[in-house]
Amino acid sequence: MEENTTFDEVFDMFMTMITDYDFLKFTDNELYNELVMLLRKSMAKFRNFDGKADYDMEEFTKQLTDTEMHIIALGMLSAHISPRINNSTLLKQSVSMKDYQIYSQQAHLNALIDLKNTLDRDFHYYMNVYKIDKMIQENK
Repeated sequence: MEENTTFDEVFDMFMTMITDYDFLKFTDNELYNELVMLLRKSMAKFRNFDGKADYDMEEFTKQLTDTEMHIIALGMLSAHISPRINNSTLLKQSVSMKDYQIYSQQAHLNALIDLKNTLDRDFHYYMNVYKIDKMIQENK
């Protein structure tokens, strides 16, 4: 009998997708809580997923495929990027700033928005492929 996939397995996949040194400042408990929040946000968007996340047991109710783990990790990554786009520090432009700094902030914000759009497109692409694969398997 296959064992259920643990949250840590999905968290490991997510962590291989990013380089965020802010996570080094977190305690183990803070990091876990942040990862669970990102997981919740991802799962809310993964509507055609045929399993469930058991937050008490810290596992899913089934053994996830690599595709399912990848989709969830992409959703977590998108959720991780969103607050950086909405960061008021990036959006504020002070009169005392030089043009270079304003451009630099705008360029950084544009890069984050482009990354978020790419992640969301990938997330939805893989979600659609997953849905089609499920329908094909059901009709066999």
